Amino acid sequence: MHRILLLLLLWVIASGISRAQVNLRTGNLLKTHKIILSEGIGPSIARTDYSDIGFRYNIKGAVEYYQWYYLNHAFGARISGNLGEITASDPSKIPNTHITPIYSLNFGFLYAFRYSDFYYPYASAGLTITYFDPRDSNRDKLSGNLHNEYDKYSSDFFLEAGLKYRFSKNFLAFAEGTFYIDDDDYLDDYNNNDLADFYGTITIGISYALSFEEDSDDDGVPDNWDKCPFTPSNVEVGEYGCPIDNDIDGIPDFRDACPDTPVGIEVDRFGCAFDDDDDSIPNYADDCPDTPKGIRVDEKGCPLDGDGDDVPDYIDLCPNTAEGAEVDSTGCYKLDESKNFSESITIYFDSGDSTISEVYYEKLDRLTYLINNYESVIWYIEGYMDSIEKSPVQESISQIRAKTVWDFLVRAGALPSRLVVSDKGSGFAVGDNRTITGRSKNRRVVIFGIK
Repeated sequence: MHRILLLLLLWVIASGISRAQVNLRTGNLLKTHKIILSEGIGPSIARTDYSDIGFRYNIKGAVEYYQWYYLNHAFGARISGNLGEITASDPSKIPNTHITPIYSLNFGFLYAFRYSDFYYPYASAGLTITYFDPRDSNRDKLSGNLHNEYDKYSSDFFLEAGLKYRFSKNFLAFAEGTFYIDDDDYLDDYNNNDLADFYGTITIGISYALSFEEDSDDDGVPDNWDKCPFTPSNVEVGEYGCPIDNDIDGIPDFRDACPDTPVGIEVDRFGCAFDDDDDSIPNYADDCPDTPKGIRVDEKGCPLDGDGDDVPDYIDLCPNTAEGAEVDSTGCYKLDESKNFSESITIYFDSGDSTISEVYYEKLDRLTYLINNYESVIWYIEGYMDSIEKSPVQESISQIRAKTVWDFLVRAGALPSRLVVSDKGSGFAVGDNRTITGRSKNRRVVIFGIK
C-alpha cells in the first residue's frame, strides 16, 4: 500500500514538472485558484516513553479552499489526511523497538500570504482525529494493543507551517512541518503517567491549483470575461476589467493628463482636448481657435481687446479709443472724408530742449496712420517757444522742435508730402510768460490737420 502511494506521488511530481510553462503567467494564486490539492511525503519524528527518538515516514494529501482575500492575505480552510508510522527504541523495554502506524484526518483554519507571484508562505491550525496501532518490529501487536486496553482513536490538535513555490501556472512545490499536540500516552503501548507521547512530520511534495477563475492581470476580474486582460497592476478597473475612463475619451484615467474632458470631445494621446492655436483654451471652448501663437487671450480664447472696439490689441494701432467710437480695421477712429475734418495734437517740451517725451509716442503713431490714410487732409506742424528761451544754434528752438516732430513722423512712415512745417517762435503765447507755469504751456509743437 505504501509503495503504491509513493509511486503515485512521484508520478504527480513528474507530470507537474513536465507541464510547467516556460512563461509563467502572473496573477494572484490565492485569489484566482481557490482550491488547491496537495500530495507529499517525508519523515516523521516521535517522542514517546522510549528513550531514543525515532524516524519513520509519512504520506500526506490535502485540500485547501480560500474563501476570503484582502490585499495579499488569504483565509480559508484545509482538510488533510496522513498515512505514516512513528518509531522509537529503548533497550530497557520489551519489546525494545516499537513501530506504530498512524492514520489521521485533520481539519484546520488556513492563512496564506502572497509574498510574490512565486512564493506563498502559509500556516494552519485545528483539530486532528487520529488512529494509531502500536506493534513491534515484527509487525505483531503489542500487549496493551492486543488486549484492547485503551482506545486507539484520539482527538487532538495540530499546528503546521509551510512554504509553496509556484513553478507553473497550476503546479507548486511545497515543504511544510506539522506538530501534533497529543494527550494520549499509548502511541508506544506504554504509559508512564508522566509525559504524553507526541510526534511531528515534515512533508515535501507537489500542489495542484484548480484554475476555474484565472486572472492574469490580478485586477479582480476573471480572464473569461475580462475585456482588458493585460491591465497594469494596481490600476482601478471597471466591471469588465478595463481601466476606469471617467470622461469616456478612450484614454484611461491612470494615464489621462486631463481626466475631466467633456464627453464627446476629441482628445490627443494624453487625453487632453486639442488646442490648435496653443493658447491654453481647448478648441471646444475656444471662440477664436485660429489666434496666432503667443498672443494673449481672454477666457474664451479670443485676443485681448482693451478698448472694446472689436479690433484685438495685437493689431490695434489705436488701443485706447473711446468706448463706442467708430473705428476702422486698424482700431483707429474712422473718419468721414465727406465732412469737414479737424484733428490736433499738442506736444510740450522742457526749457531749451527739443526731445520728444515717450508719453507722446502712441499719439504720434496714431497720427501717422491718419496722415497716410486721408489724402484730402494737410497736416501742419507748428513750433513754439517761451519768451526767454534761447537756441544754442542759429535756428530758433521752436524751429528745431517742429523739425524734430517732422522727423519722428517721417521715420514712423508718414508721407512727407502731406506735412507742412512752420516756426511760430514766441509770438503766439497761450500762457503768461512771466510765470513758470505759463512759460511751460508756450514751449510746444501743435500738429493739426485741415481738409
